[in-house]
Amino acid sequence: MADRRLSSTLIGVFVSMAVISTVLSWTSTALIPTEITLFLWAVAAFAAVPALQINVVTFGKAAPNLVSTLNIGAFNVGNALGAWVGGSVIAHGLGLTSVPLAAATLAVLALLITLITFRQTGNPDLAPATH
Repeated sequence: MADRRLSSTLIGVFVSMAVISTVLSWTSTALIPTEITLFLWAVAAFAAVPALQINVVTFGKAAPNLVSTLNIGAFNVGNALGAWVGGSVIAHGLGLTSVPLAAATLAVLALLITLITFRQTGNPDLAPATH
Protein backbone atom coordinates (compact mmCIF):
# COMPACT_ATOMS: atom_id res chain seq x y z
CA MET A 1 0.00 0.00 0.00
CA ALA A 2 2.86 2.40 0.75
CA ASP A 3 4.01 2.25 -2.86
CA ARG A 4 0.67 3.68 -4.00
CA ARG A 5 -0.57 5.94 -1.17
CA LEU A 6 2.46 6.92 0.88
CA SER A 7 0.93 9.80 2.82
CA SER A 8 -2.24 7.86 3.63
CA THR A 9 -0.19 4.87 4.75
CA LEU A 10 2.06 6.88 7.07
CA ILE A 11 -0.85 8.81 8.53
CA GLY A 12 -2.79 5.58 9.05
CA VAL A 13 0.19 3.88 10.67
CA PHE A 14 0.83 6.68 13.15
CA VAL A 15 -2.86 7.06 14.02
CA SER A 16 -3.10 3.29 14.49
CA MET A 17 -0.04 3.25 16.73
CA ALA A 18 -1.44 6.07 18.86
CA VAL A 19 -4.84 4.43 19.23
CA ILE A 20 -3.47 0.94 19.87
CA SER A 21 -0.95 2.26 22.41
CA THR A 22 -3.76 4.03 24.24
CA VAL A 23 -5.83 0.84 24.21
CA LEU A 24 -2.82 -1.04 25.61
CA SER A 25 -2.86 1.17 28.70
CA TRP A 26 -6.37 -0.18 29.41
CA THR A 27 -5.81 -3.81 28.41
CA SER A 28 -2.40 -4.25 30.03
CA THR A 29 -3.85 -5.63 33.26
CA ALA A 30 -5.17 -8.82 31.61
CA LEU A 31 -3.06 -11.36 29.72
CA ILE A 32 -5.20 -12.23 26.68
CA PRO A 33 -6.31 -8.66 25.87
CA THR A 34 -2.69 -7.54 26.27
CA GLU A 35 -1.47 -10.20 23.84
CA ILE A 36 -4.09 -9.20 21.26
CA THR A 37 -3.29 -5.52 21.66
CA LEU A 38 0.46 -6.13 21.39
CA PHE A 39 -0.07 -8.16 18.22
CA LEU A 40 -2.04 -5.29 16.67
CA TRP A 41 0.61 -2.83 17.82
CA ALA A 42 3.36 -4.94 16.22
CA VAL A 43 1.46 -5.06 12.92
CA ALA A 44 1.12 -1.27 12.94
CA ALA A 45 4.74 -0.73 13.99
CA PHE A 46 6.16 -2.98 11.30
CA ALA A 47 3.88 -1.42 8.69
CA ALA A 48 5.74 1.83 9.30
CA VAL A 49 9.10 0.44 8.16
CA PRO A 50 8.50 0.09 4.39
CA ALA A 51 6.48 3.31 4.27
CA LEU A 52 9.22 5.29 5.97
CA GLN A 53 11.86 3.64 3.77
CA ILE A 54 9.95 4.63 0.62
CA ASN A 55 9.55 8.13 2.01
CA VAL A 56 13.26 8.71 2.61
CA VAL A 57 14.28 7.20 -0.72
CA THR A 58 11.71 9.41 -2.47
CA PHE A 59 13.19 12.53 -0.88
CA GLY A 60 16.80 11.34 -1.24
CA LYS A 61 16.80 10.18 -4.85
CA ALA A 62 20.33 11.46 -5.42
CA ALA A 63 21.79 9.10 -2.80
CA PRO A 64 19.34 6.26 -2.10
CA ASN A 65 21.94 4.04 -0.40
CA LEU A 66 22.94 6.82 1.97
CA VAL A 67 19.38 7.77 2.93
CA SER A 68 18.47 4.10 3.40
CA THR A 69 21.39 3.68 5.78
CA LEU A 70 20.51 6.86 7.65
CA ASN A 71 16.89 5.72 7.89
CA ILE A 72 17.85 2.46 9.59
CA GLY A 73 20.16 4.42 11.90
CA ALA A 74 17.21 6.66 12.74
CA PHE A 75 15.15 3.58 13.63
CA ASN A 76 17.88 2.55 16.08
CA VAL A 77 17.98 6.03 17.62
CA GLY A 78 14.18 5.91 17.88
CA ASN A 79 14.35 2.56 19.68
CA ALA A 80 16.84 3.98 22.17
CA LEU A 81 14.82 7.16 22.73
CA GLY A 82 11.62 5.15 23.15
CA ALA A 83 13.28 2.99 25.79
CA TRP A 84 14.56 6.12 27.53
CA VAL A 85 11.09 7.73 27.52
CA GLY A 86 9.50 4.53 28.84
CA GLY A 87 12.15 4.24 31.54
CA SER A 88 11.66 7.89 32.49
CA VAL A 89 7.91 7.37 32.83
CA ILE A 90 8.53 4.45 35.19
CA ALA A 91 11.31 6.25 37.08
CA HIS A 92 9.01 9.20 37.74
CA GLY A 93 6.53 6.87 39.42
CA LEU A 94 3.80 7.12 36.80
CA GLY A 95 3.38 3.35 36.67
CA LEU A 96 3.65 0.72 33.98
CA THR A 97 0.23 1.51 32.50
CA SER A 98 1.49 5.01 31.71
CA VAL A 99 4.21 3.71 29.38
CA PRO A 100 1.75 3.00 26.53
CA LEU A 101 0.31 6.50 26.96
CA ALA A 102 3.82 7.91 26.51
CA ALA A 103 4.14 5.75 23.38
CA ALA A 104 0.82 7.13 22.11
CA THR A 105 2.12 10.65 22.69
CA LEU A 106 5.23 9.87 20.64
CA ALA A 107 3.06 8.42 17.85
CA VAL A 108 0.99 11.63 17.80
CA LEU A 109 4.24 13.63 17.66
CA ALA A 110 5.39 11.50 14.70
CA LEU A 111 2.01 12.10 13.04
CA LEU A 112 2.35 15.87 13.48
CA ILE A 113 5.89 15.86 12.08
CA THR A 114 4.67 13.78 9.13
CA LEU A 115 1.78 16.15 8.43
CA ILE A 116 4.06 19.19 8.62
CA THR A 117 6.60 17.54 6.31
CA PHE A 118 3.93 16.60 3.77
CA ARG A 119 2.48 20.10 3.86
CA GLN A 120 5.88 21.69 3.24
CA THR A 121 6.97 19.30 0.50
CA GLY A 122 3.70 18.74 -1.32
CA ASN A 123 1.89 15.48 -1.88
CA PRO A 124 4.39 12.63 -1.46
CA ASP A 125 2.12 9.97 -2.92
CA LEU A 126 3.89 8.14 -5.65
CA ALA A 127 2.40 7.22 -8.97
CA PRO A 128 0.75 3.80 -8.91
CA ALA A 129 3.32 1.05 -9.06
CA THR A 130 3.64 -0.82 -12.30
CA HIS A 131 4.14 -4.51 -11.71
